[in-house]
Amino acid sequence: MESSLTNVHENFIDLNYINDNSVVIDAGACVGDFMRSIQRHERAKRCRIIAIECNYENADELRTRNFPNATVCERALTGQNYGDEVEFYHHEGLAQCGNIMKLIHSKKKRQGRLRRLMIYKVKTLKINDIFSELGIDKIDFLKMDIEGAEKDVLRTMTRKTASRITQLSVEVHRPPLNKSRPVFKRMLERLGYEAQIVGVDAVYGIQKRGGADE
Repeated sequence: MESSLTNVHENFIDLNYINDNSVVIDAGACVGDFMRSIQRHERAKRCRIIAIECNYENADELRTRNFPNATVCERALTGQNYGDEVEFYHHEGLAQCGNIMKLIHSKKKRQGRLRRLMIYKVKTLKINDIFSELGIDKIDFLKMDIEGAEKDVLRTMTRKTASRITQLSVEVHRPPLNKSRPVFKRMLERLGYEAQIVGVDAVYGIQKRGGADE
């Protein structure tokens, strides 16, 4: 693969494919560290960014920070059809601050790392509906760091959807990482991407010339 990957806050992107008209999706935006980092680059500072974040505290923080050319979508990116809403587990005190899967480790809970668990409903955004729901035609870059739901999204994504996403960087959360990363790489390849393992816990893909068919 011939690419010039840049590490933008632990996410890998080829900025040669980004310009003022680009659409960047930050799925799992948290409080905007990736958004702040990418807007420091000249090629990305004026592109449109859509921050997908279902943790209501983080979503409120993103709105407060008022990032240029950015909008906040307070929904959970999903693959499977969970319906219009899904339960979100907010893990206060853990590095994994919350997800739509009940991944609470009893050992950490016993050690007192989990200070509080909150469960509430969040609206969903299914990956194959992303263009119509967000009112966009294409995605130039998708950053996906959604706390363990990445595999579900990639497994459900159609090749037609993938053909409209030029490049993406996916964080791998499922241990052991040395076995999970090759699985994610193969999933991207089946979706028509040239894929490679980057960093210690991420996989990057860029659509092959000509895209993919459904």
